[in-house]
Amino acid sequence: MINLFHKFALHMSRIIGSVWAFFIAVILIILGSLHIGYTEKWTVESIVVLVTFLMVFFLQHSQNVGEKATHLKLDELIRSI
Repeated sequence: MINLFHKFALHMSRIIGSVWAFFIAVILIILGSLHIGYTEKWTVESIVVLVTFLMVFFLQHSQNVGEKATHLKLDELIRSI
């Protein structure tokens, strides 16, 4: 069960850290705002949500890149030994 959760979490972190996930989130926010209607409050909240999402996606992407680099280095060390 733990192995299944680990695989699921790894797969989801790769999806969430992708550019496409950010674009999908932006599209959903825009469609939601069109459905509700633009107000000054909604516009400010949308900008705050978009900036927050952008930071989450950047952090997840950089973590994925760092993890991949670490694994490549460890694999190379194991091969050389």
